[in-house]
Amino acid sequence: MTSVKIKITDSIVKQIPEEVSRINDTELSGFYVQIGERSPNGTRSFTYYLYYRIGGRSGIQRRYPIGNANVLTASEARKEATRLKGRVAIGEDVFLTRKDAHAAIAKSKTEPKVALLAKEFMDIYVNQHRRRPEEVQRMMDADILPTLGKIKLSQLDRRLVISKTLDPILERGSKVQANKTLSVLKQMFDFGIQRGWLDNNPLTGTKRQVIGGNESSRDRHLSLTEVKTVFERLPQLGVSHQVITILKLILLTGCRVNEVASAKWREFDFDNQLWTIPKENVKAKKGKEKEHYVPLNDHLMALLDEAKKAYAYLNSEYVFPSLSCTTVAPGIKPIDKRSVARAVKRHIEELGVEPFTPHDLRRTTATMLSELGVDPIVVEKILNHELMGVMAVYNRHQYMDKRKEALDKLSASVTF
Repeated sequence: MTSVKIKITDSIVKQIPEEVSRINDTELSGFYVQIGERSPNGTRSFTYYLYYRIGGRSGIQRRYPIGNANVLTASEARKEATRLKGRVAIGEDVFLTRKDAHAAIAKSKTEPKVALLAKEFMDIYVNQHRRRPEEVQRMMDADILPTLGKIKLSQLDRRLVISKTLDPILERGSKVQANKTLSVLKQMFDFGIQRGWLDNNPLTGTKRQVIGGNESSRDRHLSLTEVKTVFERLPQLGVSHQVITILKLILLTGCRVNEVASAKWREFDFDNQLWTIPKENVKAKKGKEKEHYVPLNDHLMALLDEAKKAYAYLNSEYVFPSLSCTTVAPGIKPIDKRSVARAVKRHIEELGVEPFTPHDLRRTTATMLSELGVDPIVVEKILNHELMGVMAVYNRHQYMDKRKEALDKLSASVTF
């Protein structure tokens, strides 16, 4: 096994040859990643470290574990190493500091519980690094804290976590949610190891196959006949004007439920027929967010005009203001995007079509555009998908004219 010297990045770590066991960073002295041998299941462990001395050349040598690559990116590990080096520079032995922290926890009169770890995980990691931390908070409030919050960290084991938290999610039929919760719990326990709360992760080695099972991509899309049936019957079933309009806009623009449900009037330039979705509402990896542009046509503007007239009395900044929020007055917040999915699910049998979700309408958009002969690249741009490979590097064209032409065709082919 050999070591190499190169700037440590996520791509370098992922592509490292089999014979390399250590990468020494060329830009930050003492910062390196140690790579373990391949395990029976084919994976290798990647752990970031900081090497330093206390007391000059003849002083004590330390090897401080920063964290695993499955939890930290190379950039995050580098920032932590830089912070640690600053503390070492003023004479602090950070290794002993953490060791003392472990000892303090062990001696604590009130042994720490999962709720304390969960709070620190949310405050320090999730809220800082997740683009939508509220999704993790919902999982905490719904499934993790009620079942594990009062459990002492020393009592955690695999069987307890699975039986108390994950199996009940499966029992209510939420396989995908069980897998998501498994992922969050693994991250939280890894975080707990790095912060000195835990010595091991009770869920290490637990695979999705034995919890919610392997997930296959959905391919449900609606036919033109189904689309016509759905939008004919929705008003007859008492589904709200807001929900119906949101569903129509998803179909006619290819936008995501959240992008439509949280839209504000200031995002629309009706003179230039353009909707600019702000980057904070666009689905993307943290740090890679960018605005998404949606060309408007007469059909879309008519739907928006209906919404404006219907809820003008609220004087809300939102296109689809909440009408029944219990915490604030009507119009202060946007409609809850989950209520759109609930409305569809509640009436799916009466609609007389195979079950579908609001997101399936977005897939229907892509299918219809393809059937209309629209260039696949234009379809990807409409859906705001990242282009792959060489196209992602060299093709920066936004295809706005072609996107408008495509959405015009789509509107002309769909009748509500």
